[in-house]
Amino acid sequence: MSIVTRSGNIFAVVGVTFYQPAVLAVNIGDPVMLVHEPGNEFDPQAMGVKTSEGSLLGYLPHNIAERFTNPLLGGEENCAYAATVCEKTRWDGVNSILGEGLRIRIGEPIKQGVGQPSG
Repeated sequence: MSIVTRSGNIFAVVGVTFYQPAVLAVNIGDPVMLVHEPGNEFDPQAMGVKTSEGSLLGYLPHNIAERFTNPLLGGEENCAYAATVCEKTRWDGVNSILGEGLRIRIGEPIKQGVGQPSG
């Protein structure tokens, strides 16, 4: 699910079940980066969500990632996107899975190759 607000785009992060140690370590307000993974074997449009230290937290849903990786849909080529954690959700026994989920607010693109992190 996505929400467009005046202060940016808010999106759920998917796949967090596989990255719980990193997910549990982040806090609301922490910066994260969105990094396109064109070499991803499952999805060349994959947009990874990483901590500022480079730990993978999960991914944007495919239909959302496409907006940021496809220049024809307004995405920027050769860039990463800055974002912040805006919500953490707790799963208590849903399908016997315990853990936390994330929602992030996406900001402006960061051009790579101009002194910015490359992910």
